[in-house]
Amino acid sequence: MPLYEYRCTACGALTDVRHGFDATHTEPCEKCGGPLVRHFNANGIVFKGTGFYINDSRSSNGAESAPSSEGASAA
Repeated sequence: MPLYEYRCTACGALTDVRHGFDATHTEPCEKCGGPLVRHFNANGIVFKGTGFYINDSRSSNGAESAPSSEGASAA
């Protein structure tokens, strides 16, 4: 069962409630007895795999990314 976050409209307190997807939470706030509304948070986005970074789209022959060692003196 998922965990949802609810905010009290009266006092602003946050409460975590675990209930099913189709269930609705109708209980009042534990601190002041005010009504609770569902609070939505912005989730972080994680990009996994290839193709998300600029170096993933470069050619794989290495000519563009590695400098040439020709012409370097051997001191």
